[in-house]
Amino acid sequence: MSHGARGLAKASAAALVIAGVAGASAAQAAVPSVPDVNLDFTCKYPIVDKQPLSVRISSNIPSEAVVGVKQPPFQITVAASAKGDTSRAINTLNAFSIEGASEAFADLEFPDGFIQEDLFVPLTLDPWRRLGPEPVAGDLNLIARGETPSIQLEPVGDAIIRLDRISLNLVAKGQSGNIINVRKLTTDFDGNPVPADTTPDDFNVYCKLNAGQSNVIATIKVIPDDIVVDPGPPAKVTGLKATAKTTTTVDLAWDPATDPDAGDSIKEYKVYQGTTLVKTVPAPATSTQITGLTQDTQYSFTVAAIDSKGLETPRSDALVVKTDRPIPPNQPPTVPTALKAGAVTSSSVALSWTASTDDVKVAGYTIYRDGVKIGTSPTPTFSATGLVPGTQYSFTVEAFDEPGLASVKSAAVVVLITAPVMGVCPEGFACQGYTLAGSTTLKTLTTGVLPLKGGIDAQLDPSNGKFTADLVLNPTSGRLTAGGFLPVTVKIGFAPSGKTTGTLDDNNILRSKSLVRIKVSEVKLFGAIPLAGGNSCQTKSLSEINLTSTKAFEIFKGGTLTGTYAISDLNGCGVLNGIVSPLTAGGGNTISLNLTPKA
Repeated sequence: MSHGARGLAKASAAALVIAGVAGASAAQAAVPSVPDVNLDFTCKYPIVDKQPLSVRISSNIPSEAVVGVKQPPFQITVAASAKGDTSRAINTLNAFSIEGASEAFADLEFPDGFIQEDLFVPLTLDPWRRLGPEPVAGDLNLIARGETPSIQLEPVGDAIIRLDRISLNLVAKGQSGNIINVRKLTTDFDGNPVPADTTPDDFNVYCKLNAGQSNVIATIKVIPDDIVVDPGPPAKVTGLKATAKTTTTVDLAWDPATDPDAGDSIKEYKVYQGTTLVKTVPAPATSTQITGLTQDTQYSFTVAAIDSKGLETPRSDALVVKTDRPIPPNQPPTVPTALKAGAVTSSSVALSWTASTDDVKVAGYTIYRDGVKIGTSPTPTFSATGLVPGTQYSFTVEAFDEPGLASVKSAAVVVLITAPVMGVCPEGFACQGYTLAGSTTLKTLTTGVLPLKGGIDAQLDPSNGKFTADLVLNPTSGRLTAGGFLPVTVKIGFAPSGKTTGTLDDNNILRSKSLVRIKVSEVKLFGAIPLAGGNSCQTKSLSEINLTSTKAFEIFKGGTLTGTYAISDLNGCGVLNGIVSPLTAGGGNTISLNLTPKA
């Protein structure tokens, strides 16, 4: 008995990273296709760790197949909806497009119980494009398509296809079209090592089916070869063309369809405008007129044939036709209104405005900077680039129609380009700010707990997981015990030296290093007797504070960091410096900070 079956599976594509509505391909056999399947996964992404993903799998896999007959390749379409923090990651990375592929691995169980494991089907992701400069909201929806190899099933019985796992191979690009490099994962969803990926531009996502679901995506009934099987629907309609058109009508014609079953005949043709059925044409006629169209508008038409048994062919190749344009107008477009500036970086600004109208059609917009033309746009959005930090610019916009008539210029919007700061994120980086609250416990000759508050603004390089940040620790005060029995009150401050640095590793464990100089503004014995302090009282050496997240750190939810640090001798604290300094100097001090994302 041969088990020369080839891989058959279905899967999703998502992203930083992943759906729209996807329909099943037209049936390639007289028997119906297997039903669509909905599945829920959890996927491990770089940076944002584990996020939910829902998919809808459509195909033309037949519900029956003749034993021993080689099946043609099956078409697979997967609509994927990436949920959780996926869209927020897209916004934080400032990604404007995602493309790539998906790999699905399935098991095929033959009717006799033999199981062929890890069958592979590649899927290609339909490129996703952000519609404008506004942040992506809600789920990230994408579609992937692919084709299985041919398979041959035997013996008679039920063949079952079960989806095992999926992975995604994605490329993210910024508004300029440059690739955003994202660090590659070294372990899969379960922490198992994955093969090293040496390609520089893409990154992988690993997905696992959530528990409690059936992973059966298709059951094919394998029937004996002595059962008469309908040869299938008529052949695909060909030769679709437009024979005439006006401003509101299009005349269509096509070649007569043929049927593989000599006993069948072509009953009628269905004409679709996009996905909508607009005409049914009784055979043998092979032409019709579509009416009620809009002038100067592009339409897509397809035609399918129906035989006497009601079987429908795959639709013809799409014919794209544009209705005629009326006589050019005598009036220019209306003036663009509500011109406003969106996202501003150190070298660019995103502009948008309310669309103009025209008695035929607005062809586009001309954008001016300080009265000088800098570009055109077919839509009411434009990204002005090449700007200089610290400079103020005035932008205006005018609309033009296809005959070339231009509107009056819009009211101006004035924009000040700021210098690069944390929070104005360079393309290809992820930026996030946090408030922090916690405490530090001193374990030198002076012991006790001091509360801590402040903030930190971080800029993450997704290509390697490294980040830099600006740390602010507010001055704090509290009651401590010196020498094991003396009550003292202290007021201290923290002066960061340079930027905080660190990494977010493959398992989303965050590690940071900060260098600070501790300043002691006041030390009082019994809360009343001054011992030390002042503007010049501070540690001789910088304290290195190393922090590690207590679990996987979620950049959009925050988390807790803990660590230790040492305090050096004090200097400049007055006549009692030599007494106070030994009470505070030493290591083993602990710190715990809870980071909460800024709104």
